[in-house]
Amino acid sequence: MRKLMFFILALAALAAILLLPLPPEIQTDKGVVALSVQGKASIAVLVMVVILWISEAVPFPVESFMG
Repeated sequence: MRKLMFFILALAALAAILLLPLPPEIQTDKGVVALSVQGKASIAVLVMVVILWISEAVPFPVESFMG
C-alpha cells in the first residue's frame, strides 16, 4: 500500500509540474534567460524519478527506463 501511495505521488508531481505555467523570461546583462517547455518536462521527470528512488516504490531497473 505504501509503495502504491508513493507511485501515485510521483505521478501527481509529474502532472502538477507539467501543468504549471512557464515562468516569465528574465532579462540580464548577458541576455534573456527563460525555461523552455523541454526544460520544464525534464524537471518534471527528474522530480518523479527522485520520488521513486527515495521511496523505492519501483525497482531500480524499472526506474531507469522511466527516467
